[in-house]
Amino acid sequence: MALSPIDRRIAAQFHQRQIEIVTRVESTGEMIESRNEAPERQILSIARRAVKRGHFTRADQARIVDILTRLPTENNNRIERAFRSAIKWSYDDAIERLVDAIPRIWWRGIMPLLPERKQASKRITRDYNAWLRRYLNVSITHDITDEADVLLAKVDELTDAEYTEMIKQLLFEPLSTETVERLLFSPNPVTGQSWQEHMIGLSKKITEPSAVANSMVTGLTQGETLDQIMKRVDEHIGKLNGSSRRVVRTEGRRLIEMASRETWDDISDLMVGAQIQETLDAVTRPEHADRHGTIYYNDGRQPPLSEMPVLPDQANCRGYSAPVLKTPEEIETNPEVSAAFHNVKHDEIPDPTTYSRWFAKATVEQRKLAVGATRYRTLVDKLGGVTPEWTEFVDKKGKLMSVKALKAEKPAAREVRKGQVNELIQHREKAIIDVATLGFQS
Repeated sequence: MALSPIDRRIAAQFHQRQIEIVTRVESTGEMIESRNEAPERQILSIARRAVKRGHFTRADQARIVDILTRLPTENNNRIERAFRSAIKWSYDDAIERLVDAIPRIWWRGIMPLLPERKQASKRITRDYNAWLRRYLNVSITHDITDEADVLLAKVDELTDAEYTEMIKQLLFEPLSTETVERLLFSPNPVTGQSWQEHMIGLSKKITEPSAVANSMVTGLTQGETLDQIMKRVDEHIGKLNGSSRRVVRTEGRRLIEMASRETWDDISDLMVGAQIQETLDAVTRPEHADRHGTIYYNDGRQPPLSEMPVLPDQANCRGYSAPVLKTPEEIETNPEVSAAFHNVKHDEIPDPTTYSRWFAKATVEQRKLAVGATRYRTLVDKLGGVTPEWTEFVDKKGKLMSVKALKAEKPAAREVRKGQVNELIQHREKAIIDVATLGFQS
């Protein structure tokens, strides 16, 4: 199935979202490690006094055991708070990206569906009439097809912030506390374990606190220095930090992905299904590369959406999913609009138009994550230290160029290629405007 222009914009938004997810996951791991430095400093203070004294007292040993025994619980509590926050962020961020990717032209297609959606959905409880009255200062009847032009005109008068808020409120339910709790304690479908159970399993591989304390006593007795004695504590806490990072990277990404999919319940009647997107590079598993772009359908086609795997489904998996919406008739039947998008294949970065705008606002670190650090450094060196633009990384089909090709390319050839990419971007922007002008026929 060929993706519509709007679905490509959604795919691009969700690819960009992975940059923020990586940053969030890594910062969570760093936060947990930094918080675990305090207990280590407490033990260091005890050990320093013991070395000065020449021995550990029983009270010293008991205090060390107590600190190390409490540490896993405190550590897990921090992970739980971070995951709870990540779930809420993911749900809200997925909605923001969907609304940002969907142009206002979709409103004409969505508008007639609102009363029926209210009647059919068990999740939707709001009064559409009240919401439309609030945002558009109009009232609707059960059959609003004839009023679509009037309502669309009202929508066009809204500011971007007003429009975004209106669509969010009309289409999506707030994330409930019950849903957060359900996701937070859900088992991983691959391992059958929750993240808490995963941490317990990893903790069993870490030396017992009493053994660490006894080893410190023995070390001091044998004449070890303070650094040598503390090395045991460093190793103990280091293993706990390593286990935490492993869980945060795998389970954190899973919970973020699951929270994102919760938004599908609110727009299921507007979706064809959802597709898997993979990060394609030299370390991507062949079986994961093969499933890149696969769409799972909720309209009776195969494979069904119910069989879409929860991602990540293997260690270091970087796959994610994005919803695929029903294609507007104007996009399917207008040759000029279709021509602007038909050359983009599944193995290429989606929608250079969206990426060009995002790349211009991204930080240097986000840009490196998006194109690859080596590719980014290569082009910076080629440009003599000048910050590169998105169009300098991709070819005329919107595909990222290889490091080898970027190194070999002459300045004149690069300018020609940039011109071709900019022409493609302008063509696609015009296509979206054309669709907005055509509107949706009722």
